[in-house]
Amino acid sequence: MKSKVWLFLLTGFIAFCSLCQARQTKHRLMGALPNWPHRYAPAVIQGCVHGVSQGQYVLAVMSGSSNIKNDPFPEIKDSCGFFSMKYDLAYPTQVNFSVVDHNFMIPLCPGDTVTIDYDLHQVATSQYDAAENQEKNKALHISGGLSSLLCLDSLLGEVRDETYAFTVDAIEEAHRQSYAEFRQSVWNSHQKRLAHYASLPLSEGEREYMQLVSETAYLDKCASFPFVNTLAPNPLDSVQMAAPDKQVELRDPHASQMLFPHTLHTAYVCSSDKYKPYLIANDLQSSVMGKWLEQLDAANALVARVKAIQPIAAEEINRLPVEYQVPIRELQAQLAPLTVADSLWKPQGEPQTYLQQIVARHPGKRVFVDFWATWCGPCNIGIKEMESVKADLEAQGVVFIYITDNSSSTEGFLEMKRKHHGEHYIFTKEDWGKMQIPGYKNAIPHYLIYGTDGKLKKSITGWTGVENMTKRILEENE
Repeated sequence: MKSKVWLFLLTGFIAFCSLCQARQTKHRLMGALPNWPHRYAPAVIQGCVHGVSQGQYVLAVMSGSSNIKNDPFPEIKDSCGFFSMKYDLAYPTQVNFSVVDHNFMIPLCPGDTVTIDYDLHQVATSQYDAAENQEKNKALHISGGLSSLLCLDSLLGEVRDETYAFTVDAIEEAHRQSYAEFRQSVWNSHQKRLAHYASLPLSEGEREYMQLVSETAYLDKCASFPFVNTLAPNPLDSVQMAAPDKQVELRDPHASQMLFPHTLHTAYVCSSDKYKPYLIANDLQSSVMGKWLEQLDAANALVARVKAIQPIAAEEINRLPVEYQVPIRELQAQLAPLTVADSLWKPQGEPQTYLQQIVARHPGKRVFVDFWATWCGPCNIGIKEMESVKADLEAQGVVFIYITDNSSSTEGFLEMKRKHHGEHYIFTKEDWGKMQIPGYKNAIPHYLIYGTDGKLKKSITGWTGVENMTKRILEENE
């Protein structure tokens, strides 16, 4: 058998990550897929791993996207095998779990409670690989939410392999094909999968779910065409590499046969907006999914403005569906004390002038600007370590400015303001992108050092240590 080349695509990672072999699931989805509740509610994942040693790594979780006002990675409370975490959801999200040596993925919806129970005592003496060990499979029990879809794990695994595993023969064939020919071959594979699902004793909901999964696989594999053409054997040279990318055409002759634009059940499979360009290119913006994504974009845009402490009229919020109004108003209430108590001046006008306005407020001072985010580990390390020299530097006339965007969590931003003295600004991603930050190449932490004359002296990307950064601040301003 010829060796395989595995292609890992970011756009498909969440939708087709490794699934556990939980074929012993007792409760399968017997009817149609339930309509997810259009409301804002917490979703809880809880459970226990029996027999875990103190400090042993038990649970990892990854979600497909952020959900209105919250981060995609909730806090996990883990104490010697017992764990609990909570998402605040306004729409479903795909969650990938790793429990010890089992991986599995299910949709998580507003109001769900998913319980996981895994007995390590039952498999303590096992000498087999986790994926093949039936005793380990029997020891893992999952209930609640749509965990009944775990009974489809073998079908999902087949779709994953067909989409992201390429044999040498398949790569060579793709090199000989135009994009239109490649897309047609991928479509033919999708049609074969649907015919296979029709022959199986699946429920209405299971069949719909697998069709939606297969459709997303079709779109993801079509999108992989430029990358596949760079794979050996005989990869294209640098001149030819641009050709596949230019051939990709989102206008699809098969678009009218696709189910995913016409049902919100698509949110069980993928709640991100990565297929929005496809909908636009095929005149499907007014479809059920197209309208939902448009509302979602509008809600996220308002969240960005709320987190950036920008004024928002009540009628703007009222135009959104109720499931988005609730979390946005909760976010406003959470930030209200900051808005009232914080008299911090804010730059006005075009974002391109924000930095100049901020620095100009401190004539004769040395200004240290720190671009950071709550989710950025090196950023937070740098901020924490600078506290040891901050008072001394401020005594020497250094002003500390901290700037983030709305990708930072609200809780993290508020905690930052409480713990770290200085001027704090949070802008929308759009305004951040227009600020024309000197030396910035889409990587944080990023630092700017201005002299007493108000002129930029240094642009630094990456945390270089407190001693080196202190030296840079003082030297560059002498």
